[in-house]
Amino acid sequence: MSRTCAIVISVVYKRGRLQLLKIVLSFVLALSATGSLLGSGPQNECSSLEQRRIRQQARRLANAGEYKAARERYRLLLRRKVATTRDRVALGLVLIMSGRSHTGLELIKNTIAQLDAQRASALCSRAGKFLENHGQYSEAKALFQRAVDLQPSCGICHASLGRVLFRLGDFERSKEHYSIGQKLDPRKVRLSSPPHDFEFEGEGRY
Repeated sequence: MSRTCAIVISVVYKRGRLQLLKIVLSFVLALSATGSLLGSGPQNECSSLEQRRIRQQARRLANAGEYKAARERYRLLLRRKVATTRDRVALGLVLIMSGRSHTGLELIKNTIAQLDAQRASALCSRAGKFLENHGQYSEAKALFQRAVDLQPSCGICHASLGRVLFRLGDFERSKEHYSIGQKLDPRKVRLSSPPHDFEFEGEGRY
């Protein structure tokens, strides 16, 4: 009798331990799924809400001329591996605006190299326009030239290159590219007075 009781108690004890083990394992798996175990939580993950907040901060800082601070915000998105193509291009722009032109241009060129020609050309043109508006004519020229190389049939790309060449004093090449742009897209590209004060219809803001 005592032996039978001992066996029953042993079985119940073992089953109890097994049940406890199952509970512990379930708890561990639940924690792992929510990213709260062993430091794999908020420090290493970035929710869509957090991404949006960081982007808004970066754009606000860039618009205020706080380029170094904006640069750190965009780099945070890169470190968290959630940076989009536009984030990388924007980082390239703030690098240029904070005095790191070569690094910024290389980042933009490497980023657009992964896109199809039409989208890459459009991004180059928009980034070039941003730089031109901020007086960075040499850097804008490099991006407009890349836009033309990617999409030779784009009239606005040629005209944009012509406009910035004019600002840089290269009048012959300016006239050449602007003329090409007018021929390719006479509806969108027009010449106002004085000469070489180029206007384009439908240009979007970066």
